[in-house]
Amino acid sequence: YMKIVFILIDQPLKDILLRHARERRAKSRSDFEAQRLDRLIKEAENGLRDGGRAHCNHYHVRIATK
Repeated sequence: YMKIVFILIDQPLKDILLRHARERRAKSRSDFEAQRLDRLIKEAENGLRDGGRAHCNHYHVRIATK
């Protein structure tokens, strides 16, 4: 079992990804899909961390294993 702890990413890219996710959520076709996307967006808001300009062309993923 592996879990993503966080992803270091450039803030402007994080903003773009979250905006896209929210736009997709707004177009969801069912309550189930909307709830799933709400959960994923919340996880992304917490898990995508600002890595600064040093991460404008790459990212780091911290993975925990159990």
